[in-house]
Amino acid sequence: MEKYVEFHNPLTDLPGSSVSTIMRIKLQAAVILFLVSCCTVLAHPGIDIVMDNRGNVFYTDLYDLVRITLDGTVKTLARGLASWNVNRLLGPDRHAIMGLRTDRQGNVNAAVFANRVVKRVQP
Repeated sequence: MEKYVEFHNPLTDLPGSSVSTIMRIKLQAAVILFLVSCCTVLAHPGIDIVMDNRGNVFYTDLYDLVRITLDGTVKTLARGLASWNVNRLLGPDRHAIMGLRTDRQGNVNAAVFANRVVKRVQP
């Protein structure tokens, strides 16, 4: 029997609310997601983490996109998603990449705020 972890939104999970669970993932994937976020936060401050329908976890730090498979394989899919800008002279631009989403075809879409574009990465 597979175990699942449910993530809830406390603002909408009220008695009588029509909106409830916002994400339900396998326990194994939840553990990997937790370990990845804990282990990498000091070396690379995380901006976003998403998981596709195959269980792959995609993580972006300030500028790079990384894929972690269910077997633990880690691969950098794209480097330098955000282009150089003057803010880097003052330090890392924590707002360079503002969000990740996956689509049904397995692509990863990254909202690159620093460049005002959405970039599609095909893993």
